[in-house]
Amino acid sequence: MSRMHRARLLRAVIGLATGLLLASRAYGADMTVIELQHRPADEILPLLRPMLEQGESLSGKDFALILKATPAREARLRELIRQLDTAPAELMVSVFQGSEYELRHFDIQASVRAGGNQATTGRQPVGGNSATLTLGSTHSHHQEAPLHRLRVTEGQPGYIETGREIPYFSGRIYTGGNQTLVEPGTRFKPVTTGFYVLARVGGDEAVLDISPRREQLDDRRTGQIRTRQAGTRVRVPIGQWVSLGGARETLGRRHEGIGDRYSTRARENSTLWIRIDRVHDKGGG
Repeated sequence: MSRMHRARLLRAVIGLATGLLLASRAYGADMTVIELQHRPADEILPLLRPMLEQGESLSGKDFALILKATPAREARLRELIRQLDTAPAELMVSVFQGSEYELRHFDIQASVRAGGNQATTGRQPVGGNSATLTLGSTHSHHQEAPLHRLRVTEGQPGYIETGREIPYFSGRIYTGGNQTLVEPGTRFKPVTTGFYVLARVGGDEAVLDISPRREQLDDRRTGQIRTRQAGTRVRVPIGQWVSLGGARETLGRRHEGIGDRYSTRARENSTLWIRIDRVHDKGGG
């Protein structure tokens, strides 16, 4: 680039900056950098931009905002920013996946409000601050109905997963004439239950983005696994159980020839329940 070309470009940039500065002063607006203490700019900007008036602008990155406004408006917007820039809450999220029968069986006693999705419990979950709490019974036909608890920071996604490897018969059974031949075989498959959750609190309610995932071996222990995933956003009252809705799960096995398993089908109802509580502690729950 020639020296003359650079000089022309510099004069153009200076002229543009001078014009912007004069326009800003004519409007009576100043450019101000506001440092955020708790919330990143991408959380604050969508809430403040609808509040801007003509001639005002707001941008930002990381933990800093750049505001263009009159001194009077700047004071008002600073107050709004102060109210929004609060420390994220510590929350305990509890998720139960199973039928109402399972919920009652494990003594969480839900009472579903008619015509709605809310439920209350006669006894709150126990277990301190442990990441998970799995309740089970050797007398229950539904032996895998976990209650998960996860401590999260508001606005930060969290994930929790529990699982185990379960053996299943992978051999074959051959029949011919009056003889039956069993070819032994055992394999292991992981069966997991988990969920992703991101929570934001407003007053006595919370907005949750949650994606549960469940895998469970079928009842005949043949190695097949049922998986169900769901993603939803839900507004829940703090301190109450809420039903995220039910789903009918289908179990299936197919006949693939002599020695393989035959086809069976069954259905069961399963419901996702969720609860969120504030954590007020000094190193505890």
